Amino acid sequence: MALPTPFTIAEGADSSDISKEDANALADIRLQTEGQAYADESGRCRFYAKLTYRDRGVYDSSTTIINHHYYFEDVSVSYYADAACTIPYDASGITTVNVNKYDRRVYYQYGSPTGIVDESNTQSTFPGSSGTGDLLFNNILYKEESSPKTDPSIIVSTLIVTFTLLPGDDYIIVN
Repeated sequence: MALPTPFTIAEGADSSDISKEDANALADIRLQTEGQAYADESGRCRFYAKLTYRDRGVYDSSTTIINHHYYFEDVSVSYYADAACTIPYDASGITTVNVNKYDRRVYYQYGSPTGIVDESNTQSTFPGSSGTGDLLFNNILYKEESSPKTDPSIIVSTLIVTFTLLPGDDYIIVN
């Protein structure tokens, strides 16, 4: 989607000995010829950006008292020319991609939440693109679950990590 690119013709830049309408027509011709060239050189287009995920697997481990399950994924951003995300867009040369990573860990005892919750937000800025998408996080933990083996009084937790694309100058966010 093209963004407006202002092009100004200074007042009085075009004049005519014939009439004001003729001077306006000359200005319109200048606008069509020089304005388009200026827009081609100086203008920007916005495209659509969407986060995509690819599961990388589960890692299980345990201690004598707790079972752990760790889930990993790749988080990428893909660029499109259309809002339906059907036409890939080469976004080479964009400035940055902005992402928020939200972590939420809930603690449990006896199978119920303890009321203790840890939360954090981390905003990251990634350098410009070199094509139709970029890998932002490689094999990153997005979910962690733990459960007691036998003793329900042991405090365990569940971690959920979510990623959100933040606004940028060059792209429109698509969910």
